[in-house]
Amino acid sequence: WNLQYYATPSLSYRLLNQDEDYNKTLLSAGLIPANSFNQVGDAVSQRRDMGIEVGAAAGYQVSEKLLIKAGLQLNYRAFNIDAFQLQSAQATTLRLRQGNVYDSVYAISNMGNFAGNTPVNLTNRFLQISVPIGFELAMATWGKTGFFVGTTLQPTYNLQQHAWQLSADFQHYVQQPDLLQSFILNSAIEAFFRFQTKGGL
Repeated sequence: WNLQYYATPSLSYRLLNQDEDYNKTLLSAGLIPANSFNQVGDAVSQRRDMGIEVGAAAGYQVSEKLLIKAGLQLNYRAFNIDAFQLQSAQATTLRLRQGNVYDSVYAISNMGNFAGNTPVNLTNRFLQISVPIGFELAMATWGKTGFFVGTTLQPTYNLQQHAWQLSADFQHYVQQPDLLQSFILNSAIEAFFRFQTKGGL
């Protein structure tokens, strides 16, 4: 058995994609104008931001090369959105889909995606606690140095989240905390070199 403590910086990227059939239902229902029927990735300007992961894990050495581990980890993740503050608040719609069931949430927003009075930076921030469960596999070792690969599944709970959501027509950003998920499942794949000092660090 062994016990590991770790801290590592992270960068968060957000990839947005869309279902074209879903977009066609929005267009036919008049919920988005025809001129906004484009790719969401082209309509949104997002930038990475620094975060951190800290944690502790208990590991069991199954064989000379294989270590299984489980632990507790705290994550801070963030990414930035380039937007504009509008002169006045405007009505907008968030469109929801669960299977073949559609619903709408109507909201008021003073943050625009394309044009407005003042450029602003909106930061989406997430403070999470997770339980990573996985393994490490030694690919090559040289004394107290080695190259390892590993993977974990991480059931995760959002302790705090401050997030802006994009409206159905891509024109506005809205805060609707009730629509955010508290429990999510993260995963990780890693490759790293390990160097051990005489003091065990």
